[in-house]
Amino acid sequence: MPKDEWQGIWPFDFRAEYDAGTKADDAAMKANRHWWQQQNKSLGQDCDKLPGCWLPRGHQGDCQPMFERGDHIKVMFQGENGSPENGCG
Repeated sequence: MPKDEWQGIWPFDFRAEYDAGTKADDAAMKANRHWWQQQNKSLGQDCDKLPGCWLPRGHQGDCQPMFERGDHIKVMFQGENGSPENGCG
């Protein structure tokens, strides 16, 4: 599918990336990840291991989330000093 068709179905805001000072190569990589994630979602094959991972369900290796600078994420560690079983977390 040509890029123009992807952009029509799953738009990526290139203008916002340009205005934010994102380098062209970095914006292209972000767009590519965005389109892959949207395509996987439309097929019901989006990764179910980690929210925001753009890789397809059942992928090998680590998840590749699309977090941005400034995003807030919650991390939980298992073990004596922080596991939910001990009332922490």
